[in-house]
Amino acid sequence: MKLAVDSSGQTIEAAEGSPTLGRCPQCGAPVILRRRNDGKGGNTYFWRHQDHLNLDCPARFSANGLGRTGGASAQAG
Repeated sequence: MKLAVDSSGQTIEAAEGSPTLGRCPQCGAPVILRRRNDGKGGNTYFWRHQDHLNLDCPARFSANGLGRTGGASAQAG
């Protein structure tokens, strides 16, 4: 997910220089700032729930934090 909440309740975007820990805006569980290579010589930053915490949170399954049903289907007609 691209957005998390810090300890003061402010929304923080996943980016270089962001705090390494935050809270999920959907469920309040701890999230960790992660980074992956974007394939173009840069990095993409995102928040990820800590392993095995709040497996029922709908935001766990979508990069945009909208959950399993929050975006377009991965299956094409």
